[in-house]
Amino acid sequence: MKKKLRLLIFLCLLVCLTGCKVTIGGSIEEMQSRFKVLERLYPTENVEGFFEKFPDGFSVVNLWLYNNTELSVEVKGNPDTHQVTGVIVRRPIQVEENMVEEYKKAIYFDDGQMKMEDGSQVPEEFKDFRFLFQSFHFEESFFDTATFNVKKTSYTPGTSNYFISYYAKNAELAKYLKVPEDSQLKVQFGGDIKDDEEHRFKRTIRIEATEQIMLVSEIIRAE
Repeated sequence: MKKKLRLLIFLCLLVCLTGCKVTIGGSIEEMQSRFKVLERLYPTENVEGFFEKFPDGFSVVNLWLYNNTELSVEVKGNPDTHQVTGVIVRRPIQVEENMVEEYKKAIYFDDGQMKMEDGSQVPEEFKDFRFLFQSFHFEESFFDTATFNVKKTSYTPGTSNYFISYYAKNAELAKYLKVPEDSQLKVQFGGDIKDDEEHRFKRTIRIEATEQIMLVSEIIRAE
């Protein structure tokens, strides 16, 4: 019970940090159109496939919060070597500002497979890891089948981030989160106004299974 309470508190803090909303211009349809680009990324078979879409390089951060634990995979694609390298991190969820890492290990991807830089075995919790972009087929029609959570397009004060949020039932997303297929999910799509204006790609998809107290976030950025 205490573990669930700590995780719930942490998720509430995330909502406070990302959910303080101020309206920005543009219709709902215009905001939805900003995410049509995700159709060419979701799905992508392997992370190395992003080199075709981002020839100057890319970065991906995939973050899981569940069972009082934070698991993250953070990688970058080198445009010169076409190598994808990064780190995996496990840390306990704490309300404190600086969360202590249980471990942080270097990784690389070879033909879509995660491998440890030091030659050791991939930790158990990452053995079956898949990026969200490998599992979710995004189409703009998703917005027609989902229910608005946030009625207006919004941004986080003090940043150039914007987002639009929905409630949805989606079999692919539920399977990815390993929750029942009919689970009600909160799905948030985010971007960055400054990056958009400077033609730099950055998009975020965040999925929350509220009943199971689980959250997944994936950020894709062109370098």
